[in-house]
Amino acid sequence: WQSKAQSAGIMIPIIPGIMPIQTYASFMRLTKLCGTRVPEELLTQINAIKHDDQLVKDLGVEVTVAIIRKLQQNGVQGFHFCTLNLEKSVQKVLETLGWIGHRAEQHNMLISESPNQSITIGSLPPEMVITASDAAASASYKLHHQIHPGSGPANTAGKGELLSTTTWDEFPNGRFGDAKSPAFGVSDLWDNGLGVSPADAIAFWGRPTKVEDITSLFVRYLKGEASSTPWSDSPLLSESIPIAPHLSKLNAKGWWTVASQPAVDAAPSDDETYGWGPRGGYVFQKAFVEFFCSKEDLMRIESKLIVTRSEWVTYFAANMLDEYSTNMTDEGSNAVTWGVFPGKEISSPTIIERDSFLAWKDEAFGYWTQWGL
Repeated sequence: WQSKAQSAGIMIPIIPGIMPIQTYASFMRLTKLCGTRVPEELLTQINAIKHDDQLVKDLGVEVTVAIIRKLQQNGVQGFHFCTLNLEKSVQKVLETLGWIGHRAEQHNMLISESPNQSITIGSLPPEMVITASDAAASASYKLHHQIHPGSGPANTAGKGELLSTTTWDEFPNGRFGDAKSPAFGVSDLWDNGLGVSPADAIAFWGRPTKVEDITSLFVRYLKGEASSTPWSDSPLLSESIPIAPHLSKLNAKGWWTVASQPAVDAAPSDDETYGWGPRGGYVFQKAFVEFFCSKEDLMRIESKLIVTRSEWVTYFAANMLDEYSTNMTDEGSNAVTWGVFPGKEISSPTIIERDSFLAWKDEAFGYWTQWGL
């Protein structure tokens, strides 16, 4: 392509955009939207590891480095990296190419039960062991002085921020993320609105004239009779199949569900249905459901929660007029997906709180407008 451009008289430098593969789902979605032909060799490689997010990211780094080296051999001197605020893969690419120095990797430490107890498990080096009193003192000091876990000249935190930037959104899953994260707002990396033209939208989902027509679309989707809705561009995910009967009951009431997940307790991280992140870990989920309903139904739900004084159910609700209600504090958040992996801190890629909910609310109502309703 560069040779064709130069033969046409275009002599200015051409800088290719480089975006490492972050997750299997986002890679497949992007290539589908762009109509990109993926080499069979790469498809075979990524399909074999699609249930291990860490291996997918590692493959993304490997492929990116190979592409850059090939481009360099053909005279390309500059590169534009697209991180979408998921910087770790790009950092590894730069390190592998030798363009920046390697950053010391941070490891969790084993807490000794007694300062006098010798640690022999796996012959751990001294730097991997800390006493309980030292660990507590270190955590207290960092909290009091607002010191970032990876603080230092090469890793400066934002004021008051206690989350490690080296682990922000390392394994992005789900629509909701931490609003403090620099990657907040791009959890769906390739959002393209409805992804279809207005004419195709009507062809796929019809032109409803009454509430029952919309209810019918959602119920048919849950039964597999419709392959998509304006809010779901692919068939029902396998993780939602066990709760499909419950979702059907909600939709039959006119509570149109747009996302949901069942409760999961310690599923292996390589589980084909619920797994994510690197192998050898365990993932957890709280059950939740997102749906549209009338204001009257919302008031009934809120009244029921008040009467039962349930502390097990939290909710956020809002409409197009920006009227908003919740039974949580403004600063409250609810981690609904998290994982535990060897040698890593607990990862919580799906967090529902006010800012992320309101951002998704605007997007969700926007689809009604794009559909033409």
